[in-house]
Amino acid sequence: MSKLVLLLPLLTTAACATASKSDADAPPRADARIDGRLVDAPQNTDAPISVDAAPDAAPAERVLKQNTSDTITDNNSQACGNAAGTAESSYYRAFKLSDFGITTAFNVSKVSVGIEAATAGIGTAQAAQIKIYTYSGALTGATLTTAQLTLVNAVNVMIDNTATPVVKDFPITASIPAGATVVAELASPDGRAAGNFLYIGSNQGGETSPAYIRDPACGDTLPTKWSSAGFTTMHVVMNVTGR
Repeated sequence: MSKLVLLLPLLTTAACATASKSDADAPPRADARIDGRLVDAPQNTDAPISVDAAPDAAPAERVLKQNTSDTITDNNSQACGNAAGTAESSYYRAFKLSDFGITTAFNVSKVSVGIEAATAGIGTAQAAQIKIYTYSGALTGATLTTAQLTLVNAVNVMIDNTATPVVKDFPITASIPAGATVVAELASPDGRAAGNFLYIGSNQGGETSPAYIRDPACGDTLPTKWSSAGFTTMHVVMNVTGR
């Protein structure tokens, strides 16, 4: 596979952004005025007293991440494209819930993605999509099988121009069944006609599982592990948060 590497000059070093049981009121004591004197009215001792039950505790927020560090390294990321812009590319990470000790359903609330650099040909931002899937296949091969990806939700997002590496949070909701594998994708359309450039954020800090790239113009028609595509030191920063 031949890739045209486009590395943008960045302005500064990397920076990352890092998200009772209530006692029931006693029955009111009623007053009755008899013969002009204020006396206590008798209370009905047989009346049931309502006590609010303690609500179930909400599941703790969990962050699914495979990077040792979320710090983005300058000029570490590569992209498919040419001098006019970057080509259509999708970036993925796949998380088995069982690897994180999650045995119940998982409700996604956001995806965080590292951006090394982004420049829109027109305006101050470029369009992309964040997608959440479940995956029914094994994660042992070099690629993900697209037929085993089931889309759960997708949202349109805008990626602001930046020459300074940043981790962007993109809200998205998705309910993932217990025992499933959740896949997050940042999908960037072909930006060559519009003059858009987008470089995903990455580092060489280590990862527990690989990220994937799909860039048809450079030969990766399936989501392919970066190491299998020939890039062993590009550990894409992408996390999924939920409960």
